[in-house]
Amino acid sequence: MNDYGFRPGTLIGLGAEYGYYPKPTDVYNPNLPNMGNTNYGDEKYRSLLDWVTTADATVDVRLFFAHRGFNSWSKCRWIEGSDTPGLKFYRYSGETDHEICYTKEALHYANSAYLTAVICCQWANLILSKSRVITIGEQGFKSNHLNYALLWQFCIMILI
Repeated sequence: MNDYGFRPGTLIGLGAEYGYYPKPTDVYNPNLPNMGNTNYGDEKYRSLLDWVTTADATVDVRLFFAHRGFNSWSKCRWIEGSDTPGLKFYRYSGETDHEICYTKEALHYANSAYLTAVICCQWANLILSKSRVITIGEQGFKSNHLNYALLWQFCIMILI
């Protein structure tokens, strides 16, 4: 999340915090009042951000949570103008074709990375438990149950 502009301390309680939806033409500027959110303070635009669906995928959270100040956000790792081949995947969402930095789309990437890390740790734990006495090089992967479990877990991860 830090790579996409969210400091770790900023994330605590962010899902239950109210903010103000900015106009689509509003641009973040820390030198402007309310960071550039012209709707800030208008109760018609006060709401919770939808973190689950793609409904609020293009909202700049720095504008939405303007009351937090500019110190709540880190610099995005994927800088505009660095269109090196392969980096577009990290900068633009496949669902909305909008930049991911400072939007809730970063949470979707973080969830996917977490799931992948958990499954890789489970694989490592399974292999380490199997090779406690005899190394994997000596015993190999002869167990059909083990191979089936590794393959099945990988397929479920890909489906999710």
